[in-house]
Amino acid sequence: MLLARFSLNMTMSQNTKHAFSVRPAYHSEELLIEFWGETHSPDYPKLGIILATALKACPRDDLSKSSFDTSAYAWEYANGSYLIDKDNWAIFILAPQNNAQIMADIEQVLLSSGLFFKNEVDFKDYR
Repeated sequence: MLLARFSLNMTMSQNTKHAFSVRPAYHSEELLIEFWGETHSPDYPKLGIILATALKACPRDDLSKSSFDTSAYAWEYANGSYLIDKDNWAIFILAPQNNAQIMADIEQVLLSSGLFFKNEVDFKDYR
């Protein structure tokens, strides 16, 4: 099974869940995952750790980058690679290849973690 059992020390309340949506990138068929809210809070779940543990992903330092207002961390696992892109306003997860499979894998991990809930969006709003 894709999901590994794992435990994380959380400083946040067990009842707090954070919203995410799976949606197309603007004017694209490619999906991305978007997180909003207090994504820069020290209590916000550590997405890199959650996904790396569950997907058995390894960092791709050659594709990671950062600047004064954004940072992007690349990871690779059995079904391909994904990028966690953090800026001053939100966090996005992108996957340029094998997009649908990787987004489905990540969505499954997020929901199974018990830390997140999915906010459904109308795909037509992003066309």
